[in-house]
Amino acid sequence: MIVKRVLLVHASSDLYGAGKVALETIRALKKAGVFVIVGLSSEGPLCQEIEKLGCKVEIISLGTIRRKYLTPKGLVNRFFSVKKSLKQINEICERNQIDTIYTSTTAIITGALYKRKHKSVNHIWHVLEITPGPRPLLKFYAYLLKKYTNLAFGVSGAVVAHWKGVDHKIPMVRLFNSFSYQGHLGPNDLREELGFQDSDIVIGMIARVHFWKGQEYFLQIAESLTKKYDHLKFVLVGDAFPGYEYLYDEIRDSIEQKGLGEVTLDLGYRTDVEKILNMLDVFVLPSTQPDPLPTSLLEAMAAGKAIVATNHGGAPEMLVDGESGYLIPYNDSSKAAETLAKFIENRDEAKRLGENAKVRVREMFSREGYEKNLLEALSNL
Repeated sequence: MIVKRVLLVHASSDLYGAGKVALETIRALKKAGVFVIVGLSSEGPLCQEIEKLGCKVEIISLGTIRRKYLTPKGLVNRFFSVKKSLKQINEICERNQIDTIYTSTTAIITGALYKRKHKSVNHIWHVLEITPGPRPLLKFYAYLLKKYTNLAFGVSGAVVAHWKGVDHKIPMVRLFNSFSYQGHLGPNDLREELGFQDSDIVIGMIARVHFWKGQEYFLQIAESLTKKYDHLKFVLVGDAFPGYEYLYDEIRDSIEQKGLGEVTLDLGYRTDVEKILNMLDVFVLPSTQPDPLPTSLLEAMAAGKAIVATNHGGAPEMLVDGESGYLIPYNDSSKAAETLAKFIENRDEAKRLGENAKVRVREMFSREGYEKNLLEALSNL
């Protein structure tokens, strides 16, 4: 394998799904004897986890591309940020004799731009996103993926199909995320802490607050269910990207407007995901745009939860509808609520699908399988 010394760059320092994918990649590379140094744009909980793996973290400018920068002023800002990023990346590469830049998200384009000027350096792009547009942005990304990327990984068949649809010559292969589940910390101890009763059915979602992650849709489903059933509680977990804090305020307003204040808890950012999952009876993935391969869904599967997920993106590859969960429409909260009602009315059905989900995640999304597939692809560079 020609990949020996890697600079992995990642856009955020939190421990949401993308950060966990980056950790699994670092772990797999380190296990194979690869030297890894990591570039992040800020300090955060991900830094500590990376350092536990024996890797140094460099805090640098990465010129991260977000929707908020797609304005004339924002593009000028990104131009100078990318220029600074390329200089810092070059310093790290020269100091550490880097042979490969591993870009862990399409939000960072500096890996590809560095490859443009330093052709002897490999560029690997781990694509976690299904980008809806605009079309000129898609074509720009496709150009970088095709021209300045030795190998691109798509985290699901849906991701690969999306980018191949933009340009079929993009060198992209599917690489499912892995998941290693450590087990629960106790029997529903968090339910008691939050004041839930034994008779309550707790329905929750875990996701970064964003306009397409479906928090509002989740509340619409909750509103439909509370018209028919008592003893329901709804839990939202996750905070907003910097610059999108207004979405968090909109969620709070929506909870009050829908009269859900007494049955809904918004817990914000939490690190105790296993405890959160342990207290849930039903897990909902309500993404209103295609979610590439959500880690929270893998976590819920591993926890043996009854699951419903919107029927697009990577979810149909992760769940078998009616066997390990239910797929719901992404734009019809009444029909989605009808599907959730199957779990509310039939606890045996919830248990059956939850157990099947636990088996499926171990078979298809194991850490061992991820390591094998990653290293095989890299060996073919």
